[in-house]
Amino acid sequence: MEQNTRIYQNLKQLNIITFWEIADSEDYRLMDIDFDEHKEYSDDDIISFQAAYLKLYDDYFEAKDSSIQRNTLQDNDKQSKETYKLFLLSELYKTLQLLELNKHALKEDDFLQMLNETYSSILLLEKRVRINRMDSIKFNAEKTKRIIDSLNNKLLLNDKRTKQEKQNEVKKFKNHYENIASLEQVFERSVGDVSKINCLQWLAYEKEAEKLIKIKKQNGSRKSHS
Repeated sequence: MEQNTRIYQNLKQLNIITFWEIADSEDYRLMDIDFDEHKEYSDDDIISFQAAYLKLYDDYFEAKDSSIQRNTLQDNDKQSKETYKLFLLSELYKTLQLLELNKHALKEDDFLQMLNETYSSILLLEKRVRINRMDSIKFNAEKTKRIIDSLNNKLLLNDKRTKQEKQNEVKKFKNHYENIASLEQVFERSVGDVSKINCLQWLAYEKEAEKLIKIKKQNGSRKSHS
């Protein structure tokens, strides 16, 4: 990288318009403080710019600390646990199938021990599987398979919904002129020259707007009950 190339190092340095434009265009050259359209950049430069931007992107949403972001993290954690449960149940279902196929090839004591351990593991993972040890292995395996299919369908729907929500958030995030207009509507005044507002200042404006919206909603609720 050229010695005279300077990269934005923090959210206080980076203008919010530039931050939005990079997210929209993925033109990481804009991370150069002295960016010039005619300036030549190497592949290493672009990689450095991208790494620096992605760090600031994470810093931005960490500083934003919105309930939406926290809920997204919680949903992702829950989704990961459900996916792991699905994997384990699927493996236990395969074990039941193998036990059904090989029940005559195994010693009775070994067979019963393996079967009971498998049933216990299934019940520990998912209590909705109504295992009855007096029923046939095939019947209990079918019950397990129905829960696996139900869980898989639920995860597919959640994944589809999550992707759609992310697309909506990205679309909203990129539409920065609408963001400015929405904020000014809440404040009922202009926020001034946005090209002179850095990311941290913009976050402060957003948090102030959230407080005003909350107050207006509370006042509206009181009026409706009076």
